[in-house]
Amino acid sequence: MQHDNKSSLVDSTIAEIRRDILTGQWKPGERLPLVPLAKRYETSTTVVRESLMQMSSNFLVINEAKQGFSVPYLSLSALEDLNRVRCRAEELALELSIERGDLMWESTLVAAQHRLKHTERFGPGDQRGLSEDWLDGAKEFHRILISAAGIPLLAQLADALEDATSLYRLWSGAEADTETRHLVDEHDEIVTAVIERNADKAVRLLTEHYNASVELILKAGLRQEAIGPA
Repeated sequence: MQHDNKSSLVDSTIAEIRRDILTGQWKPGERLPLVPLAKRYETSTTVVRESLMQMSSNFLVINEAKQGFSVPYLSLSALEDLNRVRCRAEELALELSIERGDLMWESTLVAAQHRLKHTERFGPGDQRGLSEDWLDGAKEFHRILISAAGIPLLAQLADALEDATSLYRLWSGAEADTETRHLVDEHDEIVTAVIERNADKAVRLLTEHYNASVELILKAGLRQEAIGPA
């Protein structure tokens, strides 16, 4: 019972730290000291340490010998590599989901897209002005999209790569990403291809969806504070 309680505390602390990193509360290069974080999240330094250790394998936190934990600085070349891996991983996951997914999976996906379509996109959330509800809904949609593959390791990798990409988007100057892209239409086209069981088209649309985001970031560049000292 005690172990379960600690695991629950770690999970909830990870969720809080992740949210704060992805909404810009913790900046790239910023140290994540155990004692202040324990006070901030009202838990123990042991729970914070374990949370950060788990997060250090998922791109949002780095653990440097003798320097402790911090949010990583960002680079555009690293983003391009992350996106390549993300596209390959989710191409496989989506192909398998279309092959293995049943009507319940389809219905769940359509419901997630419907909720996202009717969720206010702008409002209190991250520093780009995207609402927290919309950000959560978008993440849920992409999780469900590949969930029928039934491979937990693949789902975990996709989740981590999505968070990493979100961090880059947050610290870029790509305001057009939040204001002018027709994300609802892009999602609708992917869902239609899935329902038609057209794996080739669905994979192509998903890859174009991700590449479009990365191209905007590459074009806009990263804020100097995210790149770090020269």
